[in-house]
Amino acid sequence: MIQRIQSLFLLAATVLTGLIFATSLLTINAPQGLFTLTSVALKDATGQVILSVFPLTILVGLMFAGSVITIFLFKNRMLQIRIIVFTMVLNAGFYALFFFYLSAVKKQISGEISYEVSTIMPIINLILLFLAMRAIGKDEALVRSLERIR
Repeated sequence: MIQRIQSLFLLAATVLTGLIFATSLLTINAPQGLFTLTSVALKDATGQVILSVFPLTILVGLMFAGSVITIFLFKNRMLQIRIIVFTMVLNAGFYALFFFYLSAVKKQISGEISYEVSTIMPIINLILLFLAMRAIGKDEALVRSLERIR
């Protein structure tokens, strides 16, 4: 299972998605203080929640679950490809929701925004998921060609 290259791509995507939960997405240095946007909430320097971003939390959770489930569906390659496509759509939707919350935060708080590394992790996930999908497609084509020979 893990010895296949697509499983390694999926494992890397799972780890990166898990890191989105653990790290902050951006920090805002405003006159009111320092604010941090995570995948859970917008918090001030004291840790008090200013804005809850629960839909973003659910989206990241679904991205994580999609990557984990896909690793263990190695016997059903077509379902694996479908779940990868769905997870890729979720990764793209992450940015739509992220920029929606960013515009809401900009209306409330004006300050210098600095993006963190975890902001680009969904793009890296998209690349890893695409590579995994391509490798799974090659496996499926190989299996189908061997079935034709029989």
